[in-house]
Amino acid sequence: MTRLTGANASAPAAELWGDPGDDWDLRDAMELFLGKTNDDVTPLLAHNYTIRALDLALMPDPVFNYYCLGFADFLFREQPHQDDFGFLLGCFLCATEERLEFWRTQPTLLQQLADKLAASETIEEIKEELTEELNHLRQKVQGL
Repeated sequence: MTRLTGANASAPAAELWGDPGDDWDLRDAMELFLGKTNDDVTPLLAHNYTIRALDLALMPDPVFNYYCLGFADFLFREQPHQDDFGFLLGCFLCATEERLEFWRTQPTLLQQLADKLAASETIEEIKEELTEELNHLRQKVQGL
């Protein structure tokens, strides 16, 4: 699969993050991600994808749009254990499901994720639930 992010893509500029004010969770995310490319943050994702997905959900749109592709790339490139894919995909969808404008700009990504899910060794019940989530998200995006 072709990477979703270019190998040399620049990290979002500091001004795109805005002022986190008293949002300590966003401040923590900024400390971890600011100035880092998607390749730079791959070890963070490998260490704790779940918590980093929570960070992703907090990011302002331009920053979110950049790192979201890195999170998706991780799901395709890093080959998590087959039975972990469903869990990681669920975390990713939870962090991104409200960002319909992002999904609108990535028309093939939902299908690619659905294909990877279908080929994974995810427990069938979970696979069915995630397939429903992907279909629901696709319907919401198409309704824009």
